[in-house]
Amino acid sequence: MVRIGEEIAQKVSSREGCLPMDFTRRPIKGYIFVEPSGYYLDEDLNFWIDLCIAFNPMAKASKK
Repeated sequence: MVRIGEEIAQKVSSREGCLPMDFTRRPIKGYIFVEPSGYYLDEDLNFWIDLCIAFNPMAKASKK
């Protein structure tokens, strides 16, 4: 599960192993689920980590 924001999530949605974050039959905006085939190679894993780190300063805490 990666949190990268809605705009980036739409841009990367066509990458291998990338699926909507949908555990409850309601997709969670700004999050995506990456299957193992999407991060099998180190360069692919680093791609997702870099996106998460770039988004982190913009992320807001969820409501309690």
